[in-house]
Amino acid sequence: MPIDLPPAVLPGGELHDLIVSQAQEHGLDPLLVAAIVCEESRGVPDAVHEHSTGDPAKASYGLMQVVASTAWWHGFEGAPGELLEVEVGLYWGCVVLRWYLDREAHHGKHAEGNAIESYHTGRHGNTRGTYYWIRIKQWREALREVWK
Repeated sequence: MPIDLPPAVLPGGELHDLIVSQAQEHGLDPLLVAAIVCEESRGVPDAVHEHSTGDPAKASYGLMQVVASTAWWHGFEGAPGELLEVEVGLYWGCVVLRWYLDREAHHGKHAEGNAIESYHTGRHGNTRGTYYWIRIKQWREALREVWK
C-alpha cells in the first residue's frame, strides 16, 4: 500500500532536522520518531485529539500526540496546550517513547514492538496496539526509502 509521506518530515522539510536532533538527543532512531509523527499527526503540529472525556489532561497534543497527563507523569510542568509547540511536543514525545523502550528492553526482540504499542495505548496497555505497530513499521519503511 503506497503511503503519502507528509512533506514536513522529508529531508529538507521543516520538521526533518528537529525530528533527527530530538531523536538523537534521546537515543532514538530518527526514522521511528518520524514514523510516529506521521501516524499520530500526519506532520500537523497543532493536531489535538480530545477523546470522549472532554478532559484536557486526557487529550493528545501535537506532532506525537502526547497525552498531557502522561507528559506530567514524566516531569512536564506546562499547560496541555504547550505540547502543541513543535519543540516541546517532540521533546516530551521522545521522553515518553524512550521510557517505554527502556521499560520493555527485557523483552529482547519484541521490546520495540511492545514499546510502540504501549506508546499508543498508555502505561497500562490494552490489546489495540498491534495495528498501530504495523502502521509504524509501514511508515518507517516508507521513510527509509526517502531518507537514504
